[in-house]
Amino acid sequence: MMPHSPLSRARSQSAAILMSTLFSLAIGAGVSVFVGYLAIFAVKSDAILFTQMSNQMAAGRSLQHIADRVCNAKSSSISVPSASEIRFQSVALPSGQTAKIVFSNGQTLYYPNVNTTAGRQTFGKGLVSLTFALTNQMVEVTAVYKYRKPKGYGQTEQEKMNGTFVTRIYPRNG
Repeated sequence: MMPHSPLSRARSQSAAILMSTLFSLAIGAGVSVFVGYLAIFAVKSDAILFTQMSNQMAAGRSLQHIADRVCNAKSSSISVPSASEIRFQSVALPSGQTAKIVFSNGQTLYYPNVNTTAGRQTFGKGLVSLTFALTNQMVEVTAVYKYRKPKGYGQTEQEKMNGTFVTRIYPRNG
């Protein structure tokens, strides 16, 4: 048997180094592609999640403002002239003054006096609908807001594209 020459030993070492370098490059490229995919997924998801979170928080704030006002209402003075409007007299307002909360053009508006627009406040924007119902001295408020869900999540268009909050408010004053 002939001993290997220094030239053939150098060639085999070069081949082993080349193979390990190519193997390392392939693993590095695979990891880079995976990290890039995760970054793209995170950016796309963030755009959807941020919008969902903003709409959800706006709906929650609207309901909180409504609950704050209606809790101070005199229960005997509450009326719901239409599904999108509630009127009441509040202990926080001058005696005999009627306030109203109305949903109009995607905005929740509070009027401390139904006879004037002075003091009008906007509670929230971006709601799809806001409805009021009066039952046994309890006010039920339903807020529907845009909530983009993955395609095919629900059976109906309402389930696919909207979120709903429902709250029941019991006025503290008889």
